Amino acid sequence: MRATWSAFHLSFLSKCQRHSADRGYRAIMQSHSELVRFGSIEALLHNLHSPGGDAAERNQLLLLLVVVAQADADLSDLATTMLILALWPGLDAVHTRLCYGWREQRADMAGDVLSHVAIGIRQLDLNAVTWIAATLIRNVERDIGRRLVRARKRRSEEVAIDAPDIELQLADPMTDAATGDADDLRARLMPLFGQDTAFFLRIIHLGETQAEAGLALGLSPDAARKRYQRGLGRIRAAEKISDLPVPFGPAARPLNFSGPGNRARTER
Repeated sequence: MRATWSAFHLSFLSKCQRHSADRGYRAIMQSHSELVRFGSIEALLHNLHSPGGDAAERNQLLLLLVVVAQADADLSDLATTMLILALWPGLDAVHTRLCYGWREQRADMAGDVLSHVAIGIRQLDLNAVTWIAATLIRNVERDIGRRLVRARKRRSEEVAIDAPDIELQLADPMTDAATGDADDLRARLMPLFGQDTAFFLRIIHLGETQAEAGLALGLSPDAARKRYQRGLGRIRAAEKISDLPVPFGPAARPLNFSGPGNRARTER
């Protein structure tokens, strides 16, 4: 449902181009002088989307918008819309991965991603996080993935109650995941990840963090981190080779607001 996702994007852009949005942005600038050098919303978003730049500075700009979204009732909607557009490359990648892993839910995925990030912005604990973009994007993908896994398990349990003669194995979430879409996903991941397929299947399909996936497979945190980095290297390499299936599909890459060598602290 790419058309729905693109329509949301155009709608947000249109909203930020209205005269009321320009007035609202000027009101935000009066309270936050750091934004004065960006004369318009478009200029601010251009800066946030440009390659390179100071990651800490960009993070501070996003922090200011979150403060406005949480504290100013009159400007909250505008600040939230600006944040969503600022995070769009990362959200686009999340939307693509979730649609790929949960094909039966694609019709509702655009709305789910955007509603989750909007709620995440309003509820973000600024005292508990460091990198705004990385935290919000990661939390959206994790929370939607876990919700979909729980919903699938509930449906399976309902089938078991209605038809007790059908044998279902629900003790291990990977047993349940290894059906339907997960079966196809495993086959697609295997040529790329090889012996690491089970690790990445848990991350992509079950929405687990790399630490949780590693723990489930008996890996130390350090071993899980190395396995994750090794997989990212294979994805980058596969993007240059047409006959290797890249499981995430074409998508814009998340903005690197966390800076090199840094890992986001996500809300749990």
